Amino acid sequence: MISSSGSAGRRSRRKGKAWERALVRRLQPFWPSARRGWWQARGGDVVPDIDQVPYWIEATHSARPNIRAKMRQAVGYLQPGDPRLPVVISKRDQEDALVTMRLDDWLLIATEPDKPT
Repeated sequence: MISSSGSAGRRSRRKGKAWERALVRRLQPFWPSARRGWWQARGGDVVPDIDQVPYWIEATHSARPNIRAKMRQAVGYLQPGDPRLPVVISKRDQEDALVTMRLDDWLLIATEPDKPT
């Protein structure tokens, strides 16, 4: 039986929501206030997939995640003056999750003075 595009879309959304909830559980030991950013803020403001952390996190879980599109989305949504760095946390089916940042952003973190050596 072939599923309709509507049920495939619902299945994909459910998988995305479950992935975001799993990420929140993984991040809360480090940032207890972490939560899914599933709501649209009043006034049309956009929120990241995972909110209340020091990064703008866009999450994706699929057979072929489009990491570059998610990074463009994160960068495009950041407002001037927002100190959060854009991050994409992606997961392919049956594979480990990856964290993707722009090189210049990663170098900011890697060269912080209080980093362990």
